[in-house]
Amino acid sequence: MRSRLDHLRAVEASAIIVALGLLTRAAFGVGSFYGVGDLPGGAFGSLITDISGDGRFVVGHSRADASHSNNIGAVFRWSATGGMEDLGFGAIGSLSSAFRGPNISRDGSLIAGTADVFGGFRFTIGGDYRILGNSVHIGDMSADGQIIGGASLDSGSFPNRAVQYRATNNYTVEYINPFPTASYQGVRGISDDGRAISLNTEENGASSTYLVRENQPPILVHTVPFSQGSLNGIGFDISGDGSKIIGRTWQWSVQSGFESLANRINPMTIAPDSRTVLGSFGGRAKLLREDGTIVDVQNLLSNDYGIDFGTWRLREIVGMSDDGTVWAGNGINPQGFQEGWVAVIPEPTSAALSVLGLIALIRRRR
Repeated sequence: MRSRLDHLRAVEASAIIVALGLLTRAAFGVGSFYGVGDLPGGAFGSLITDISGDGRFVVGHSRADASHSNNIGAVFRWSATGGMEDLGFGAIGSLSSAFRGPNISRDGSLIAGTADVFGGFRFTIGGDYRILGNSVHIGDMSADGQIIGGASLDSGSFPNRAVQYRATNNYTVEYINPFPTASYQGVRGISDDGRAISLNTEENGASSTYLVRENQPPILVHTVPFSQGSLNGIGFDISGDGSKIIGRTWQWSVQSGFESLANRINPMTIAPDSRTVLGSFGGRAKLLREDGTIVDVQNLLSNDYGIDFGTWRLREIVGMSDDGTVWAGNGINPQGFQEGWVAVIPEPTSAALSVLGLIALIRRRR
């Protein structure tokens, strides 16, 4: 025989289910979707590489003349209000050995990346364009743009030392050299506060990734013999809080250690919550949530937020705003060309907030 407590629990559970059913698409509103276009000249094509933390801007590159490939072009900054801006400092190279620049600061005012295939730069919107000396590739920068990391070229024809540039030191090159005998070291990711980095090394026939935190010894994250592909040992990105690193087919965290992501998702970056992995798989944009669930981005945005994509195909997601309401990635537009995209998830309406409040009230009564 059911007790009164069991009966009350069943009633409350039913009430929660009904309340959740009231959280319709209309209660949250319909999301917005933008194709960012491209710059004049050359074949049509644009590629987003980063989004500002406030969600107002994305940065990337566009084929501005016929000589540019999909991965090399003129740098642009785009916003929903201002459209695509040519930043006017020529071509850049990106997506080379997991250096995914250009990168943009949280407020969208600072951009850093790799220029003309070899050589790093820092650009201030409305200000100066600065070449970062002794750099070959730029891997990432802190959220405020005040710390930039990458790899140097000091001798021969191969980058061999990790470097960083700080505003407090007038962006003079500083060397990060925890492994003096390594043939290569490079910064691939920087935490939001700049106090933790993902460092890639090549030594003793292996490619390895380390977590290097300020004033602490390096932690080995993952290592792969060259015979198994040197790119497989590279950590592509580090989370904002410095606790998680992702690679080509894997993730690692301070809490959970190493996990293979092969045949599940191809990681691109880590969401601001420091738990969700963003990327692609099978030519579709995907999310990997903390509970291991793989989510198709296009289906999610269509089903939950009512976005009509027409014949757009979202191929990858490369970033989210800090509050999680603006998503950015790359896809194939209705004309069949590569183009960057931005999706805006609406804030809950008053109706949705009322329903959420009802659920909270029911739970408090338990």
